[in-house]
Amino acid sequence: PREARDGAAAELVSLTVGIRSTVDTVYGQAGLKALGLDGRTPTDSKAILEHGRNLVERLGDPKLVWPKALQSGVKLTPSVWVSELEGPVKRLAEARKDVAREEREAQATGVVKAKAMSANDGMFSEGAGFISATLALVGEHELAEKTRPSTRRAGTTAAVEEMGGGAVEGGAVIPQ
Repeated sequence: PREARDGAAAELVSLTVGIRSTVDTVYGQAGLKALGLDGRTPTDSKAILEHGRNLVERLGDPKLVWPKALQSGVKLTPSVWVSELEGPVKRLAEARKDVAREEREAQATGVVKAKAMSANDGMFSEGAGFISATLALVGEHELAEKTRPSTRRAGTTAAVEEMGGGAVEGGAVIPQ
């Protein structure tokens, strides 16, 4: 969706810049002002979408009064531009909706993941505490110390934490 959004935004910027250039050549600053093109052309997807919608509206407005042309014998047909702009405007609007939906889904997934990790860490600490206590009870104090859960970092043992907080792989602690 982000590639579609960026592609549609780039296409809309390119079309707008082309229209701006043509209107500037034929009508000058007065023509640019009549269409709302007298400022900088935005490149942000949200801003160019709004700019494109406004441009389509102005070009399609039957009440639009064009200034006197700077070049005699030149006449523009705004309806051609309207049809050229409508596609990218529609695609950009849809792509922006898709990106927003994707961001909401990613945020929801992140919340679910955080809850699952928290639950896992809690179960790990409880299990490690039980195993450590059981080992201490039967006299295996060295093993009990190795399996004691960390009080500072959930989901790890105190032994891993004391050795630098590395990951455990195949029974060996790998420092990070």
